Amino acid sequence: MKNYNTKLNNFLSPTQEVVEIPLTMPPRVTMLGHTICRKDWSLEPRVLGEYELLVVTEGECFFTVDEQEILLKKKEYVLLPPGVKHSARLTQEKSGCQFYYVHFSAKSGSCWSTEDFCLQASAIRLAKASGEDFYVISGRFFRSAALLKKGSIGEEYPEVTACFERAILERNRPFINTGTMLECYVSQVLCFLTRSTFKVLQMDCVWESRGELPAVIQEALEYIHENLSAGLTVQTLSSFLHISPQHLIRMFRKYVGTTPGQYINLLVVEKSKEYLRDTNRTIKEISYLLGVDNPHYFSYLFKKIEGIQPAEYRRIHDSLPNT
Repeated sequence: MKNYNTKLNNFLSPTQEVVEIPLTMPPRVTMLGHTICRKDWSLEPRVLGEYELLVVTEGECFFTVDEQEILLKKKEYVLLPPGVKHSARLTQEKSGCQFYYVHFSAKSGSCWSTEDFCLQASAIRLAKASGEDFYVISGRFFRSAALLKKGSIGEEYPEVTACFERAILERNRPFINTGTMLECYVSQVLCFLTRSTFKVLQMDCVWESRGELPAVIQEALEYIHENLSAGLTVQTLSSFLHISPQHLIRMFRKYVGTTPGQYINLLVVEKSKEYLRDTNRTIKEISYLLGVDNPHYFSYLFKKIEGIQPAEYRRIHDSLPNT
């Protein structure tokens, strides 16, 4: 089947990239584990011949990838392709760091399915809307996943860590089909990371391409964006559109990929991040501005989606240079 990667990349700016990782079988796991880094830990510059995925579970560290230094904190991941020079060190203010890691190889080949192509097309749209770079992983047995080169993990974080823990247990007690079990756990990790990535970035993609959607969905999206501070619910939205809540939910799932309530929650959190970054407003004030009458529920919602409390998000952002 034809490889669509080059054609789709024509839609990107020169600084953006969607990199295909074609697999003719599940990702073959060559190394996997959990690392606890003490305050004197560092990773000397190296170049690997396989992919490396790291998920930070505690603390913070700096990764230098192709001479660019990026900060990784709890509930964030980085995906490093083969042939890329990279190194790591702890941040000065932190005494340690912990992360899961997995090395896996990809056998060359093109086994594109309709599902693969649709996901890669979605990644292209998201890359165009968000300015982010993606790796798209697809193959005959392992169905599609799309990961950022560096991204954060939301409510899927418990599932990601559970898969790593099960994989480590499997590694420590090898038996029949251990290799296959490891591949399955790593495949699940990649899929959970894809879900987490798309949940937030798809909003930008949907909003940018809303002119291509049915009129009722366009009207719903515009109403949500214009009245977010009113404390919207599915019931008030369906009443405005003169359709039943059930019909609205079905149409949203079909054309937006999520429910109206989930979309509203994601938008509330995304807008709140702008206030946290760019203003000195309190969390209570931000909560009320976005139509959430209970600041405690707002903090719960923020942590569920972002993985950290809003106050911690602000602290981390304020500590970064040039922000």
